[in-house]
Amino acid sequence: MKQAPRIVPVLGILDGGLWKTQAFSNPRYVGDPINALRVFNEKEVDEVLLLGFRQTLTSSELPKALLGRLAGEAQMPLGYGGGIRTLEQVKWLMDKGFEKVVFNTALAENPGLIEESARLMGSSSVLVSLDYRIDAKGKRLCYTRSGTEHLGMDLVAAAEKAGSLGAGELLLHQIDADGLYTGYDAGVLQEVQPHTPLPLVLAGGCRGRLDFTDESVGRASGLAASSCFVFYGRHRAVLIHY
Repeated sequence: MKQAPRIVPVLGILDGGLWKTQAFSNPRYVGDPINALRVFNEKEVDEVLLLGFRQTLTSSELPKALLGRLAGEAQMPLGYGGGIRTLEQVKWLMDKGFEKVVFNTALAENPGLIEESARLMGSSSVLVSLDYRIDAKGKRLCYTRSGTEHLGMDLVAAAEKAGSLGAGELLLHQIDADGLYTGYDAGVLQEVQPHTPLPLVLAGGCRGRLDFTDESVGRASGLAASSCFVFYGRHRAVLIHY
């Protein structure tokens, strides 16, 4: 019997706070990421991804003070992505207890870093986030730098490249569905799975509990979500829950 996809909360962090975006824009402050992590500890969440919002665009250093506190608080495996530029930063994250590193812009600008990280940590600890938009012709095109620059290849080509560099998992993140409750792009699985053996995690557009049990996304390895864990009710009140 196939195992159900794991459910992965995603926390967007910026300037020490927890933020939520819509279509990678319009960030809204939603609280303290430490408090969010404590809630997820209590709920015995299997895994959490921390994504440094706009770290690549600002060329700033890793938020080490915050990441260190989060790693010390977490009772589940943590992954981090956002502005990772050097193997030394990858080693620092490993030393702090992070079990995964997440790359996106490096696929275009520093693919060697993905290879080096896979050799250092093992492929299972290297996740490449393929952030994509669907154009007017229905083609899925990848973007980097927080969705601001076209990668120059479609989703399938990007997935194949990530696999060739040693990635052990792919996060397929639909930019234009981010935070908008439009539902997962189930069709992306049919497009990408024939071209890669890597586990696929869907992100972007989750509407909540019903999406987690939708058979159309059952072939995914994981279902990542953010808004449905930080907002509650029709008025979208901020409430961390799981």
